[in-house]
Amino acid sequence: MCKLVPNELLRFVPPPTFHSPAPAPAPCCPPPAPPPAPCCPPPCPSPCPPPPPPPPPPCGGGGGGCGGGGGGGGGSYPVAPPSYAAPPPPSYPAPPVYSAPPPPPPPPPPP
Repeated sequence: MCKLVPNELLRFVPPPTFHSPAPAPAPCCPPPAPPPAPCCPPPCPSPCPPPPPPPPPPCGGGGGGCGGGGGGGGGSYPVAPPSYAAPPPPSYPAPPVYSAPPPPPPPPPPP
């Protein structure tokens, strides 16, 4: 049977102090080892997909391409149509040529 402790013995237990908690006792056993790492998937062949190819250069530029009149990339400009050509200068009638008046007729011979 259990033996009861008299109340007189319990009366002399010192009260607990609150200024600093008692340090935790050291564990008796080492902490369990971490679980083994899960099985990893095989590594990817490369972290990124290959970049897309660069777009083709725009047309025009140097010689023989598209764009521009009379040659690639702004070659020679076509001649303007006749409706846009400068009108010819107006033609004026030639001024009349003035000659000296005819000389007076010679005097009639004396009779």
